[in-house]
Amino acid sequence: MADLKRYKLGKNPVVYDDRTLMFSKYLKLEIFPPIPQTRNWGTNVSDWGMMLNGPSESTLAPPGGLGDCVPAEAGHSIMGWTSNAKGLIVPGNDEILKAYEAVGGYVPGDPSTDNGCDMLSMMKFMRKTGIAGVTIKAFASLRTPPLNTAWVEAQQSIDLFGGVALGLAMPISAQSQDTEWTVPEEGPVGDGAPNSWGGHCVLGIGYTLDGILVVSWGMIILATWNFLHYYCDESYAVLSQAWMYKKDWAPSGFDMVQLEKDLSSY
Repeated sequence: MADLKRYKLGKNPVVYDDRTLMFSKYLKLEIFPPIPQTRNWGTNVSDWGMMLNGPSESTLAPPGGLGDCVPAEAGHSIMGWTSNAKGLIVPGNDEILKAYEAVGGYVPGDPSTDNGCDMLSMMKFMRKTGIAGVTIKAFASLRTPPLNTAWVEAQQSIDLFGGVALGLAMPISAQSQDTEWTVPEEGPVGDGAPNSWGGHCVLGIGYTLDGILVVSWGMIILATWNFLHYYCDESYAVLSQAWMYKKDWAPSGFDMVQLEKDLSSY
């Protein structure tokens, strides 16, 4: 069992911007096919890598790693998209570090600046600059619990766009759960209280009947639906050209050209 107490978090509190697109608007267009019961876009990756977000032997980070889970999620997204499309791209630690410096203000060698960053700023950075030559075309905020539609949107994002970026208010109880994140028997109180450990950002690369398969610290962990109900405080559907394997078609069969035409009326 991995000792998750040694691993770093780093997602800062949710930042709101009235200009952020809402994914629910796109679902109302009713142009998407029904989602399958299960989906997993992570099977083509054998090693996700830590990306400096935990105990590291890299000279680019202190031995305990950095609180760079937000750019690490972006790096894992790139791996997920490209491994299913034109060919796997693995962002280097140096490229993840540059993103953390740009978005989080981290100064290498100065631990006082290792303060994490927020997801919205990272999304904007990925649109304008990107990592490892990969940018995103658009992102949209998903509804979060307790709305029942939150998980329909998350599944839709994974199925169509190859993943979902999840922000979690992690409980201390998750430190002893390295394969499945669940709500402790006593409920979301005490060590199970939201954010009692801190904020974390992970990639949702697939889903089952029981929850979402997330990539965190190089591992695949099942975040149960009940866990997500209490601890997910933000999430984004992200569309990148890296998800397209030939011109404007995705591995999911998604037609980007048609979507852009349908969205032009908004």
